[in-house]
Amino acid sequence: MHPGLPMHLFLFPPVTQKYNPATYIAIAEDNASNCARVPFDTIIDELGENWSQAWNSSSDNGLDDSHINEVVANYLVEEPSIDRSSGDGSEKTYQSMLNVLMKSVEAHLVSSFNEHLDIRWVDTHSNPMPNGRKPDGALVVSGSGVQPEWSYTVTTFEIKGSKDSAGSKVLRGQLLANLRDMSRNQPRRYSLGLTISKGGEVQVYLCTLRKVFYAPLGCLPVANAPEADVRRVIKFLLLLYKQFPGENYGFLVLRKNGIFDSFYTNEIHGYMQGSADELLKTARIRIMDDQAFSGRRRAIVGSRSWLYNVKVSDDSKRQSQECILKLHWYYGNLTEVRVHKRALEIGVPRIPQLLGSASVTCSDSSMYNGEIILMEDSGKDFSQFFKELSPGHVCKAVDMFAGYLHTLLVAVTGDSKGYLLHRDISARNLLVKDSKPYVIDWGSGLIVTHVEPRKVSQSTVVGTAPYMGVRVLTSVGNRSLLEDLESLFLVLSHCLWERYGNRAGRDETSQFEDMWNGSLSPEYLLEARSSWLASSETYWEKMEIMQCPEILKSLAIGMFMLLFSDINEPIKRFAKRPIDSRLFKFKAGKWVDVFNKAAEPTEKFYYDDFTHLNILREYVHNNPDCALDCGNKAGSCVQQTSSIAHEPDNTKSADSSTASMQGLKRSSHDSDNSPPESKSRRTSL
Repeated sequence: MHPGLPMHLFLFPPVTQKYNPATYIAIAEDNASNCARVPFDTIIDELGENWSQAWNSSSDNGLDDSHINEVVANYLVEEPSIDRSSGDGSEKTYQSMLNVLMKSVEAHLVSSFNEHLDIRWVDTHSNPMPNGRKPDGALVVSGSGVQPEWSYTVTTFEIKGSKDSAGSKVLRGQLLANLRDMSRNQPRRYSLGLTISKGGEVQVYLCTLRKVFYAPLGCLPVANAPEADVRRVIKFLLLLYKQFPGENYGFLVLRKNGIFDSFYTNEIHGYMQGSADELLKTARIRIMDDQAFSGRRRAIVGSRSWLYNVKVSDDSKRQSQECILKLHWYYGNLTEVRVHKRALEIGVPRIPQLLGSASVTCSDSSMYNGEIILMEDSGKDFSQFFKELSPGHVCKAVDMFAGYLHTLLVAVTGDSKGYLLHRDISARNLLVKDSKPYVIDWGSGLIVTHVEPRKVSQSTVVGTAPYMGVRVLTSVGNRSLLEDLESLFLVLSHCLWERYGNRAGRDETSQFEDMWNGSLSPEYLLEARSSWLASSETYWEKMEIMQCPEILKSLAIGMFMLLFSDINEPIKRFAKRPIDSRLFKFKAGKWVDVFNKAAEPTEKFYYDDFTHLNILREYVHNNPDCALDCGNKAGSCVQQTSSIAHEPDNTKSADSSTASMQGLKRSSHDSDNSPPESKSRRTSL
């Protein structure tokens, strides 16, 4: 089974994190187009019909004036305990005031309904989460333990004092980072958060797949606060305690006390049994590790996915098998399964077999659609495989890359009906199992059928930022095999830098560190790449590679030369050209020659390690024009993106010359590290 997260330096979660306002300002700025101020009623409507009915009901449902009055009475009794030592408008005072208010709400609920609370308030501002971040407060699933965790959190709170308004970028960035972290290991339909700022003003945030909505709610019971505003906040807090348990806390999968339990597929929110493959109709799924090992889980908006090691059993046959479960949710009419099945139909090698799939549709709101996918286990990601290779067997890495190249060539060659582009080649999507390479996650794949040019497609910008080609970073919509090959080259470069780069003097401000963990915005990532990839000499020298085996250096330099040596202008200018000039010179045989040259010195000693290179050689020999043209095959352009939601602010086509690049600042690396540094950092390579 998958051994877990790769051991990248930047993936180790810190024990504590130093507060850095620039970090959160960057998050707020980068997601400005993803946030929309709306009336509060819109937030309630977005949460679904049950929330709307409860909020607007005139009956005694636990939210009416009598219940609010009892909370106020409890609060007035405890009000003298509020710590006002730092002044009435200080963050410390607001923190103490919120604590008293939340305890007053919980005391009323316990005394009035004599029931165990399904969610509970935790003051977390001095008690960090496992990744070192400290929200000012949280509502968590009861019974989830003394130490709160993001997975069990259903609402977070961030507080500022009288110096910060509700529009503070630092405040908003902190809240957005909370919403991001809440979804890292917990599949969710939505995430909620509240901010408190100058004058005790309270705003509520709702994070959905397509947008982050926020609205003024009211204010804390500060001096001279309008009574209606205070009562409105109390009513909403009561609503959270009332609605979350019945809504399964906003989670996508049924859980007990916030922990994954074994479940049937019909316990997944929105599951459509009629659309399922036979296996999923009766499958019972048991999560073997509470932590998702991969997926697009740290995006604030856009599609989300979680991959787990699972054991699937069929009660009727009393048999079980270990495989991978992928929960994939998105906004819009997209389908990863369609692309994956098309790849299998074409005969694309080295992709996981699908064991079962089902569609998911949210019936109570327009928040999402999705898929449940069961696929064969495909091992560990290439970066971990590469780290674990002994010095005498690094030639296996070359053989794995030959296998990945073969997969991409077969996909883009296609058949009489068309071809495929992967469009999200990354370290996480290249796997190795039993010395066999696999290319996974065809969720960003593009199905294309048209006459000319066969290698190019007009599409939205998708991918994993650290591995996006230079043209993708500029929102140029023409996508081709060259972008996938450039991503493949970047994966190799990243692995070389991680294993052989000079670590002497490397620190947290290293721009290479920022490039690989997604800390640079696309504009500055392109700027850094332009300097780094200006020549083969700068490419190798700036990484400060030391004691690297010649076979790996030869492969890396050879791939660089094929991708960049014929570009007779600055990369930043080339990246903006509507047509990729490299397409007219592409020949699969040249790529095979690069692999042959790299492998030649060692092949006679390790010939068994070049199994996949031999297959690649044979394929290109028999298909010299693979991925080159479409001959007499006719058809019309049909494309199916299946990884990201159609948010106009987050994914722009090539026609959008003013496309915002903030939406591109996303990575499949689900680091537990601190949020990205401010994008204003321009340390030159």
